[in-house]
Amino acid sequence: MVLMQPLSAFVQHVHHLALLQITEREFEELFPGQVARVGIVHDTTALDPLVKEYQKVTRQLEDLLDEYIGHKKQLKKIKRKKVRHAYKLLLLETCDGPKK
Repeated sequence: MVLMQPLSAFVQHVHHLALLQITEREFEELFPGQVARVGIVHDTTALDPLVKEYQKVTRQLEDLLDEYIGHKKQLKKIKRKKVRHAYKLLLLETCDGPKK
């Protein structure tokens, strides 16, 4: 019974390495020569705010592009606008912990 725990940990480690290799191979096929390192995140709680912010900014940019396309079709002058985001703040909080 004592031997089973180290063996189980070893099997889990081998499975994790195989999963990393499969994941790296898949990304390498999608992005040849651009994959530096692969890691698997099991708990994405810290990344959730970044994903929400990314989705929000993406929607804002899509809306802005639609507006620009509409103006271009109507031969109207396009006024530059900025899309605000908080990536740096969220990234600092996610990577370095909450701001004090």
